[in-house]
Amino acid sequence: MADGDSMARTVWIVIVLMMVASSLVARRIPLARLIGWSLGWVALFLGCYLIFAWLEPQLTAWQQSRRGGEVQSMNAAATGETPVAATGRSVSIPMSEDGHFWVDAVVNGRKVRFLVDSGASITALSKSSADMLGLTIDPLRGGIMIQTANGDVTADRSTIASVEIGNAIRASDLPVVVSSSFGDINVLGMNFLNKLKSWRVEDGRMMLEAR
Repeated sequence: MADGDSMARTVWIVIVLMMVASSLVARRIPLARLIGWSLGWVALFLGCYLIFAWLEPQLTAWQQSRRGGEVQSMNAAATGETPVAATGRSVSIPMSEDGHFWVDAVVNGRKVRFLVDSGASITALSKSSADMLGLTIDPLRGGIMIQTANGDVTADRSTIASVEIGNAIRASDLPVVVSSSFGDINVLGMNFLNKLKSWRVEDGRMMLEAR
């Protein structure tokens, strides 16, 4: 993906430089001045490109940090209560018979079953799970519209203090949305996965690695 982005940027720079050069040639500018202007434009575009390349990862990290929460590793191995295998900083979740990845996490000290869904932008809790955890709804930020398979639903905002998976990964202060429209399903979304060092699916297992 990164190679494709680099190629696209290179092609864009070449096209722009060709357009500038064609414009200068059409005006019949003396060769020495044309070369000087061309070098100036090359330096300008190269400088802009380097600045953008330097800023892009920092902006990405800043955007992810704005989503709230922190994911870190824990010192332990797997427990028999969760369908995961944990090794140091990593967790391996097997695919269930329904083709999804389910995990029993410990949320604020209570066990909660989650569907791990990379298609969900934010972690979502059912109303019953939120009540069990005693979560406080944020009254200042108001509700939010969430797109689900059954259409748009209104959800409340809250925050969970901690989420632990396999005694290997812990997320803290993770923003969540709560709605009775979710039924009994709890979803662990991208605002959790984006905080990991990496996550991937291979050989029928989802691999999570803490930073």
